[in-house]
Parts: sequence; structure tokens; C-alpha cells
Amino acid sequence: MKFKKIYIEITNRCNLSCKFCSKSNRIKKDMSVSEFETVINKIKDYTNHIYLHIKGEPLLHPSLEELLDICSKNSIYVNITTNGINIDKCKSALLKTCVRQVNFSLHSYVFNNPDKYISYINDYVLSASKLGKYCVYRFWAFNGNYTDNERFFITSLSKVYKTDVLKLLSNSENIKLSTNVYINKSREFIWPDINNNYYNEFGKCYALKDHIGILCDGTIVPCCLDGEGIISLGNIYNDDLDSIINSKRFKDMLDNFKNNKKCEDLCRHCNFIE
Repeated sequence: MKFKKIYIEITNRCNLSCKFCSKSNRIKKDMSVSEFETVINKIKDYTNHIYLHIKGEPLLHPSLEELLDICSKNSIYVNITTNGINIDKCKSALLKTCVRQVNFSLHSYVFNNPDKYISYINDYVLSASKLGKYCVYRFWAFNGNYTDNERFFITSLSKVYKTDVLKLLSNSENIKLSTNVYINKSREFIWPDINNNYYNEFGKCYALKDHIGILCDGTIVPCCLDGEGIISLGNIYNDDLDSIINSKRFKDMLDNFKNNKKCEDLCRHCNFIE
């Protein structure tokens, strides 16, 4: 079985505390270089693309460049979602050939120097896009309810790319600003939680068919929204993926999704793709 992508949480630490992100009680941890190498060796026959994103801010990892080197040596393409606060410190590492795409969650920014923040991001985007890497500016403003910061960034991007970004956003969810540079807007979602008010036993999902996730402690989860490891399918440090893929829990979830059913309680409390 081949996955389109595998999410890997190299750290669950973050330098922000955004209201839309679910809070975690897990112990804060960075995946070590040796642990990450073990993960890559175990998954490289199952995918060519990894996403450094579940919980946490990947640019906080103290050995990010070493992790990217491991990916390069194993012909793994890396996609990163970041709040961009540390982009200037990590620019040279991210320009490595294995980094395919960087997504900037601009809705995350809450500080008082947006000029400096967006200029560092734009500087990276300019360099990366020339190297053929994809760069995506992301907003939550799905219904046009922009925060003051988002409006500032929209104005800034309009000047940089010499176009009316606000007008473009009103007509489309995905916008091409220039070669390899895009804007994406999406609705703010409710994180799956067995204690939330949403419940639906029916629905399909790309989890397991399209991707799986690996938390920084090695826990294997069906998707990037199970940031607490509620649906633990095993542990990558102890188990091989073949045994996970052939396990009853994995097969039951996959078969039920194919039949528009959710067999896991956490999934019944998730409305992400509906």
C-alpha cells in the first residue's frame, strides 16, 4: 500500500497559542534525529511525500536541517505548514532541495510587528519560488470575515504582487499570485473531540486511504487531526507499517469509510470534510 502523504509531527511545541487550535495535555517533545531517521527508514517504501505538520510549530525543531538532510538522502519530498515566525532563521535550511512546499498560516500571527513578519516571509517566498518550490499564503477568511492582521497582510501582498488580492479572495478559494506562489483560504473547522457537540455516524474520509500521521512520540494515527493520539494504531518505533495496515482496526476504519460510515467515536465528532 502506498500513501499519498504521511504527516510527521517532529515537535508538539509551539510559539503561539491560537484560539482555533485545540489545546493539548501531551508532554512536550521534539522527535530526536535518530527517532526521525527510524521513522523515515520505516515509511520510505510507503510514500515519497511527508508533511511536517500535526500539532506544534516545525520551525522550532533544533535539528531541522539535519532532519531535512535525512529526507534528501532518502529521496523524500518535504511539505511544511508553519506560522512563519522563525522563517528568517530557517530560510537556508528550507531552501534545501527536498523541501517541496511551505504553507504560511497568516491567520496565526498575533504580534505587533507585522511589517517585519511579512517581509521575512515574502523574502523566503521570492527565493524559494525561483528554485521551483511551492509557497502558499493561507487565510481563514472563508466568509470574508478578515481580522485586522489579515487585512494588513492582504494589502501587503497586493502591493508585492501588484494585484487586488482582496478582490481575488472574494471570487476564489485558491489563487495563483505568480509562478509557484498561491493563496489559499479555508473555513475554520472544529477539531474532532469526543466531548464536542457535533456527532454524525455517517461520512467518508481520506484518512488511511490517502494518508496517516505519526506523532512525535511515535504514535501512529489515521489523520493529522488526531493530535492527541486517541485512535492509536500502533507505534512506529515498535511496529512496522505492514502490521498496522493489516490490523483489524485499520481495515475496519477503511472499510467503513468506503461505505460512508464512521466506526470510531472520534471520527463521529469530526466534521472537517463534510
